[in-house]
Amino acid sequence: MTRSVFALAAVLPSAALAQAPVGMELDLGSALIKEPCLGPCACAIRDIRAVASGGYSRTFVRDDLLFRHFAIDGVQVTAAVNGQEVQVEAQGEYIIGGEVALLHRMTLTAQIGNQLWNLDSGLVPVLGRHLPAIDIAMQSEILGCTRFSLALRSSPTCPADFNEDGSVDFFDYDDFVACYEGGDCPSGKSADYDGDGAVDMFDYDAFVRAFEAGC
Repeated sequence: MTRSVFALAAVLPSAALAQAPVGMELDLGSALIKEPCLGPCACAIRDIRAVASGGYSRTFVRDDLLFRHFAIDGVQVTAAVNGQEVQVEAQGEYIIGGEVALLHRMTLTAQIGNQLWNLDSGLVPVLGRHLPAIDIAMQSEILGCTRFSLALRSSPTCPADFNEDGSVDFFDYDDFVACYEGGDCPSGKSADYDGDGAVDMFDYDAFVRAFEAGC
């Protein structure tokens, strides 16, 4: 599905609301993939895929004519590769936008074990969820005969922070109610709070429970 550059604002969070760091947690489907035997190495193991868990933070940096830029910091990912726990620590950048289609890219400098790797998704179409979620897959260069891939499927850790200003307060409640009643929603947000495809009383109840729980 294509969008004009003007329509992109409807799916991207407001810059003014996104300057506080937003905690992100890895969801089911995140994975670390190791390819240890790429050519010219002659060995049988080709692809080791491990479930990844952890999180990171994203912070709005700036807008240019086409893209919104975020700093990605504090990436801490854990995965069990061949029965051994592998730690990934990284930082980098995420951009999202485009002139016609909605595109995004994440680049990370990652320490995996005792080696530094540069991970890059390339500039690719956004498929499925978009901000405030980030779903993207990155791949490293080949060092020796080994390459890593990291698939991040991630969501904000504080869903009650409806306007993503870094705190849960009455502004979040007011913004959700306005959105729920058919008014303006914070950019990138929807009144379909429970994600079931319909806006109804269950969304209101779900938000109130999250709001009362806080973060």
